[in-house]
Amino acid sequence: MNFKITVALISCIFYNTAFAQQTLSLNDCIDYAIKNHSSIKNAELDYKSSKSKVGETRAMGLPQINGKWDVNNNINIQKQFIEARTFEPSAPEGLIIPIAFGLDYGTNMNITATQLIFDASYIMGLKAANTYTQLFEQSVNKTKTQLIADVSKAYYLALITEERINQLEENEKLLTQLLEDTKILLTSGFSESLDVKRTTVNVNNLKVEIQKLKSLKNLTFNLLKFQIGMPQSETITLTDKLENFMSIAPTEKLSIEYSLNSDFQILEIQKTLNSINLQNEKLRFLPSLGAFYSTGINYGSNAFGDVFNFGNYMGYNMVGASLNVPIFSSGQRKYRVDQARIETQKIDNNIEFLKQSIDMQVAQYQSELADNLSVLKIRKENKELAEEVYSISKIKYEQGMTSNFEVLSAQTDLKTAQTDYYSALYDVLVAQIELNKVMGNSNINK
Repeated sequence: MNFKITVALISCIFYNTAFAQQTLSLNDCIDYAIKNHSSIKNAELDYKSSKSKVGETRAMGLPQINGKWDVNNNINIQKQFIEARTFEPSAPEGLIIPIAFGLDYGTNMNITATQLIFDASYIMGLKAANTYTQLFEQSVNKTKTQLIADVSKAYYLALITEERINQLEENEKLLTQLLEDTKILLTSGFSESLDVKRTTVNVNNLKVEIQKLKSLKNLTFNLLKFQIGMPQSETITLTDKLENFMSIAPTEKLSIEYSLNSDFQILEIQKTLNSINLQNEKLRFLPSLGAFYSTGINYGSNAFGDVFNFGNYMGYNMVGASLNVPIFSSGQRKYRVDQARIETQKIDNNIEFLKQSIDMQVAQYQSELADNLSVLKIRKENKELAEEVYSISKIKYEQGMTSNFEVLSAQTDLKTAQTDYYSALYDVLVAQIELNKVMGNSNINK
C-alpha cells in the first residue's frame, strides 16, 4: 500500500514538473507575448474604447428621451404690479396693487423626446469617430511590431548564451583532458610541474567563466519571460537552434514601401482626421435642425400634501422643431478653419520628414547588416582556424613536438574567436530585426 502511494506521489510530482516546464520556439514566444503582454492588452483595450467612442458619437444622432419631476416650495412668490381698476372698476384711479400669480406649492412631471434631423458637425463627427478607431487599430499593430522585435532580440540572446555555454563546456573537457595528460607526462618525466599548474589555472578560470555565463543565461531567460509577459516563476526551454536563423544574406538596394511602416500608417490616419476636422470647421456655417415632443402633467396647491394627489393633475402636450442658424461669429469660424488648415500642413510636413527618416534608417541598417555579415564571415573563419590550430597544437604536444604553453595559448585564442563569432552573429540578427521593423516586414499578424 505504501509503495503504491509513493509511486502515485512520484507520478504526481513528475506530472506537475513536466507541466510547469514550457518548451518554446521563437514563434511560440511571439504568440504568447501577443496574448499576454500588458502593452498589447492595453493597446487592445484602447482600441475597444475607441469603438465605444464611435457608438457614443452615433448615439448622439438617435432619439433622446428624458424625464423630469419637479416639486417646488414657493417660499416668497414673486409679485406682479397692476392697476387696481383692472379687477375693481370702483378703485381710485392710479392705484397700483401687487398680485401674486402662483400657489405655495407646485409640481410638474415631464417627458421630452428629441431627434436630431440635420447637423453637418454630427456627420463629420461620425467620419472622424470611425477614423479614430482605425488610429487605435494601427496603434495595436505598431505595439505588436515593436514587441516582436524585442522578443526576437531576447530569444536570440538567450540562444547565443546557451550556445556559448555549450562551447565553453566543450573547451573545459578538452582542457581537463589536457590537464590529465600533462599529469601523466609529469609522472613519466616528460613534463614539468609548472605545466600542470599553468593548465590547472586555465581550467579553473574556464570554470569561473562558465559559471558567470550560466548566471547570464538565467538573466537572459528572465528577460525573455519579461518580454513575453510570462511569470518569472515559469521554467522554459528553447526549441529553436541558432542555425535556423543563420540564412541571412546581404541585401541589395531595397524598394521602400512607406505604407508598410507603422509610424507612416499612423501619420496617414492622423492626416485623414485633420482633413475631416478641416471640413467640419468649413461646414459650421450650415444650420442644424432638430425636432422635439414633450408631454407632462402639473398641479399647484397651497397645501403641500395636495401636490401628491395625482387626481388633481392636468396634462399638456407639445411638439415642435428647432432650427439653429449661425449668422455672425466675429470671425471665430474663419480662425478655426485657418488653424485646422495649418494642422493639416504640419501633418504633411511630418509625413515628408518621416519618409526621409525611413530612407535614412533603411540605408543605415542595410549598411550595418552588410558590414556585420562581412565581420561574421571573418569571425567564422577565425573560429574555424582557431579550432584547427588548437587541434594541431594538442597533437604536437602529445607527440612532444611543442610545449604545454603553446597548447594553452591556442586554447585561449580559440575561446576568444568563439566569443567574437557569437558577438558578430548577434549583431547580424539585431541589424536584420531593425531593418525588417523599419521596412514594415515584421509579422504583426501572428
